[in-house]
Amino acid sequence: MKNKTSLAALSILFIAVLACSTGGTEKAGEAVEVFHQRLNGGQFSDIYKDASAEFKSSTAESQLDGLLSLVKKKLGNVKEAKQTSWEHSKNTDGDIVTLKYDVEFANGSGTEEFMYKIVDEKALLFNYKINSPVLQD
Repeated sequence: MKNKTSLAALSILFIAVLACSTGGTEKAGEAVEVFHQRLNGGQFSDIYKDASAEFKSSTAESQLDGLLSLVKKKLGNVKEAKQTSWEHSKNTDGDIVTLKYDVEFANGSGTEEFMYKIVDEKALLFNYKINSPVLQD
């Protein structure tokens, strides 16, 4: 009986940990959808406004605007984004979710990596990377 009780307690703990980590991952996934909507709409200042303090301290709004303007000009609108991997970690930077995507744009394809910091149940952009041969031209 003692083993069954221990196993039940361990199962509950595992479910609780999994629920916490998937919640942040889901929030980050939703934030990526909003990012893509805003990218398509040219709402770069809204992306910056909702980013983490760490992102804002390392990236000027004009830098993000320049990058996203280039992405929009060369690649066009996001047509389809498929998540290829995710990682959820807690470290000295806080609760961080990393999501990687294969993205089909109107004028080509690329890969994106998003890092979101989960703060007060919100996913705040912590880092963004994009790679596409179209951007190399």
